[in-house]
Amino acid sequence: MKTIEARLAVVAAFLALAGPAMSHGCEVVAEGVENEEQAQLLRLLRCDQVQAFLFSPPVAADKI
Repeated sequence: MKTIEARLAVVAAFLALAGPAMSHGCEVVAEGVENEEQAQLLRLLRCDQVQAFLFSPPVAADKI
């Protein structure tokens, strides 16, 4: 992410979608994390898990 606006957009989207779930004790998984900066930001926001090509390419269920 190159701009502060883009960073804030991630924060706003995360809080809008995950905030209510987190306040009720639900676990939150962020999908589509594209780079380490996004992953770090989500960790700072206390996102429970992240899933994305950043960590592993898609894997067939029978290969897990």
